[in-house]
Amino acid sequence: MTNRTLIVLAAALVVLALAAVWGQRGGTPPTQVDTLFLPELQSALGDIDRIEVVGAGNEKIATLERRPESWVIAEKQGYPADIAKIRGALLALSEARIVEQKTANPAYYDRLGVEPVESEDASGVELTAYAGDTVRASVVVGTSDAANLQYVRQRDADTSYLVDREIDLPRDAIGWIDPAILDVASDRIASVTIEHPDGEVVRISKEDREQTNFTVENVPDGRELSYPGVANVLANTLRDLRLDDVAPADGDPAADVTRTTFRTFDGLIVTAESFEQDGDQWVRFAASVAQDDDGAAADDAAEAAAEAQEDDAADDAAEAQQDEAADSVSASSSDDDGSSDDDGADVEAEAERINARVSGWQYRIPSYLFGQLTRRTEDLLRAVETDDDSDE
Repeated sequence: MTNRTLIVLAAALVVLALAAVWGQRGGTPPTQVDTLFLPELQSALGDIDRIEVVGAGNEKIATLERRPESWVIAEKQGYPADIAKIRGALLALSEARIVEQKTANPAYYDRLGVEPVESEDASGVELTAYAGDTVRASVVVGTSDAANLQYVRQRDADTSYLVDREIDLPRDAIGWIDPAILDVASDRIASVTIEHPDGEVVRISKEDREQTNFTVENVPDGRELSYPGVANVLANTLRDLRLDDVAPADGDPAADVTRTTFRTFDGLIVTAESFEQDGDQWVRFAASVAQDDDGAAADDAAEAAAEAQEDDAADDAAEAQQDEAADSVSASSSDDDGSSDDDGADVEAEAERINARVSGWQYRIPSYLFGQLTRRTEDLLRAVETDDDSDE
């Protein structure tokens, strides 16, 4: 074999090796590195009005729909979606730039989590964004690498990529829900009353904001508080209260309902009805405003007023959300999370915002918070320590 023949053979091997690498990368030229993964998505963000998220076995995770007042989740009967998660996912996809081209061989997709979600074993999540009936993007988002960069593949494309963004797609409907229920700071709370279905009433109160610890009323003889501030945690129950799940509040709650009433120094009243249903713990909320100087509630009148104003409150929320939508991704967000400033908030408007959010819904909240709403006097007390006890 001559030297010339050897050179020809070596050149042929190099060509074959390059072809193999080229095939592995899906035949995409290297100039695509550092270019946008979805170059047309950014200009289409304002038109997107529906997002479908699908997991393994082609199982629908969530259908997110943009409505005039907010984004909602179809699988949760139109409950508000988490605007931040929607915005984050769409912006990450629109801004993602290609770091490296990966495999175009379907046999290797599962290594990156970008196999078709029709597979029962698929580890990725598929997001499809629509503007009307037009698909603006359809992407399988796979696993992350050690640097939290994401493997992705367009649904109808062969080549997969590593991109420079982490794309957070919750894998259940609950993960797309706006978790905020309401937010009432503990230093606003003047009293908490817990009425149990068996007749027991627990009441704690403060005379003014400067009082350090809540007074527990009707402590029986021979008992005392476990420690001076034992009741303070009850007043913190509504602070940044977030849900674990939500469902329509159909019909009347169960017969055994514990009613907890929070009253603030500035006149806000929040009522929670806690009950068990089908093995789960649920809470329904309502807000009203005290009608006289000493903070006593005229609940029926306030609730009727809240219902009469509910449509106006929803309209106001819709305007605020539409203003937010103009910012970037047409994902509107509103401030009707039940929160208020502690320095003299308009409690009537606050009550309207709370009712606009919670009316018609019941919530599962963390079990320890459900426990606070259903606390009994016994939970706050210990036996009075006598001299004989201390000698022991």
